[in-house]
Amino acid sequence: MIANGGVSGVDGYEVETLAKDPAVREAWLLARVEELRTKRYRPSPVRRVYIWKDQARTKRRVLGIPW
Repeated sequence: MIANGGVSGVDGYEVETLAKDPAVREAWLLARVEELRTKRYRPSPVRRVYIWKDQARTKRRVLGIPW
């Protein structure tokens, strides 16, 4: 869970906050579990951007950027 180098996710929580205090981490996890259990979880929208896959610009791939 804490392997992203400290960058905050789309929910705004920073890794240091969750790693530093086990009580905060447990409360955060329980809140996510409850959202999933009650089907209240709504993922953030994702902007779809196409980027070039090769230098010849013949192939593109999709990149999803959370809003």
